[in-house]
Amino acid sequence: MPDTMTETPPVQAQTAAPSAPGQMTPGPTAPATVAPQSMGNRALAMINANIGLNMLEQAATQFGGSRTEEGRDLLQAIVKLRKRFGSVSGDLSRAQVKMLGERANPIQPMGPQQGQAWQQAIKQRQGAMGMQAPPGAAPTGG
Repeated sequence: MPDTMTETPPVQAQTAAPSAPGQMTPGPTAPATVAPQSMGNRALAMINANIGLNMLEQAATQFGGSRTEEGRDLLQAIVKLRKRFGSVSGDLSRAQVKMLGERANPIQPMGPQQGQAWQQAIKQRQGAMGMQAPPGAAPTGG
């Protein structure tokens, strides 16, 4: 049987003419399509995970801990997640408080009309509950 393999001609390198200044030549210098993951994002994610786990622990306690079905379910999830994400250190707790403070909406002072409306709402609520204004409370105009 004759050998029917055909040889492919060797690929010759293409030589491009030198490019003028300011022109880009195609090549492997394209920008990366995926940004590298920064360690700051990972640390922030760990803080967020620990904040969530702390909140779940509080909820489990409020549900009655291991005495209720809801509490047991939460505790099982917390144990599993704590194995993965670990516990927080004191430094991390301070970082959590700082981060939550940065996320909070700024407190704006109450204007006179808002203050009067607030006092009126309190008086209405107290009246509905059968309570009287405390002695010495300044009467509100309205």
